[in-house]
Amino acid sequence: MSERTPRVSLGLPVYNGERFLAACIESLLSQSFGDFELIVSDNASQDGTPDIAASYAARDGRVRLVRQEVNRGAAWNFNNACRLATGDHFKWVAHDDLCAPAFLERAVAVLDRDPSVVLCHAAWARIDEAGAIQEFEEPGADYDPPAAPDRFRNLIRMDQRRHTGVEIFGLMRRDALRRVNQPPLGPFAHGDRLTLAALTLFGRFHKVPEVLLLNRSHKGRSMLFDPRRTWRGRTRMGRLLGIGPIPPDEWFDPVWKDRIAFPEWRLLREYWRAIDPAPLTAAERLQCRLHVGAWAMGRAPKLGRDLLIAGEQALARVRGTAGAPCPAPLPPAGPPMGPS
Repeated sequence: MSERTPRVSLGLPVYNGERFLAACIESLLSQSFGDFELIVSDNASQDGTPDIAASYAARDGRVRLVRQEVNRGAAWNFNNACRLATGDHFKWVAHDDLCAPAFLERAVAVLDRDPSVVLCHAAWARIDEAGAIQEFEEPGADYDPPAAPDRFRNLIRMDQRRHTGVEIFGLMRRDALRRVNQPPLGPFAHGDRLTLAALTLFGRFHKVPEVLLLNRSHKGRSMLFDPRRTWRGRTRMGRLLGIGPIPPDEWFDPVWKDRIAFPEWRLLREYWRAIDPAPLTAAERLQCRLHVGAWAMGRAPKLGRDLLIAGEQALARVRGTAGAPCPAPLPPAGPPMGPS
């Protein structure tokens, strides 16, 4: 690899991604903007993923493979790819997605032209396993208001069932990403949504209107995580009320497996903390905190659900029944794919 620092760093975290990895890398190496490094952070894959990545690294000096000895969870892998980046701008890449050839060129031009923009994303379409377009993007939040509290409010109020946060795969200013609460992507449910909320406090998002990102839907993607694979999903309250964010905490960080978690309360705390490092006036900070308070009031039923599930889990621990078998056989666990 050249010693010169590239303008753009692409971080590609992956685990057992041999089915779609080659197509993804090909789409990146075909970019009309070529001044980038591609960091493939392999999370101890057990299939042909490292061999595929190594073959591209051998033929193109912009590609670098970093392999972990053990799987340390999706959030760690995303943050590791970011930690190794050296470029002025950074983009996470989902190994199962495709980028149109003009993606980087258009995004870099926006960031070069407008210093108030911290993240440039593009219109996108959903594709199936074969690459055929299924649907176009869902409604997104309005990230364009000049006032940071307004952008922050718009993002945290988005319906999380309709807004999957694909903007996390936009091109970001790396200095802004380093200034949000660390690590850049939180190791808990909706850690990617928190990253986006924090970035809105540092600047505007810009959307390129052309469809330049193809987001792949397949049976192994994170948003199809089976709730019954979690302890929360095996509780009576979880089966009755739902478990909350998907993918759950333990997908982002294995340390949460079979532990009592409070995902909605955690997100409330992290939204509150995200305001601290942002370059805001006292009045803007107050507005942001009021927005978080309003968000909490609207989420009261889900905050209550956390308490009910945790109470049942704590009682199970006292009775010695924690970790009881699932009520029905489960399909094989799909591999972590990133917050896509």
